[in-house]
Amino acid sequence: MTAQETPGDARQEAALRRAVRMGQLLDLYGPLLTDKQREFMSLHYGEDLSFGEIAREYGVSRQAVHDAVKHAEQALESYEERLRLTPAQVEQRRAAAVPSYPDGSAEEQATSQPDPVPATTTPNLRPAVEQIEAAIERLRRTGGVLYNVDGLVRELEELAQTLRTALAEGQPRS
Repeated sequence: MTAQETPGDARQEAALRRAVRMGQLLDLYGPLLTDKQREFMSLHYGEDLSFGEIAREYGVSRQAVHDAVKHAEQALESYEERLRLTPAQVEQRRAAAVPSYPDGSAEEQATSQPDPVPATTTPNLRPAVEQIEAAIERLRRTGGVLYNVDGLVRELEELAQTLRTALAEGQPRS
């Protein structure tokens, strides 16, 4: 905190950062929440409504809204901890994986194109990529409605661990 900042300014900035983070997580993982959690989170963080205002609108107690929002926050943070799909996390992984050349050519190419699986990737990673693509297709077919969220999360965790292990062992070749 600088000499001109007050504790109130720091609290407001922290609250703003939290609202932005929750908005990002809600955009990414919102379909994994219950309808009520998603709605309450949108109203609280997106519309800046208080728990009391939401409670009056839905005819429930303030505590019920508070609990739903807090459980949703915990769930969103848990999903992010496991899957690490926020833009900042993806960018960190991409930056760590991109070799830097004096002319900057590889860096430019990596930032201008999506993250395809290179043709030189070892066959061990190809099945994991295919499983991810199949899971994405299942999500698209269901319109984002999930009946077995835990199963999907487990499947994605296993895939993420497989990929992390392969990367740590240096299997991908360039």
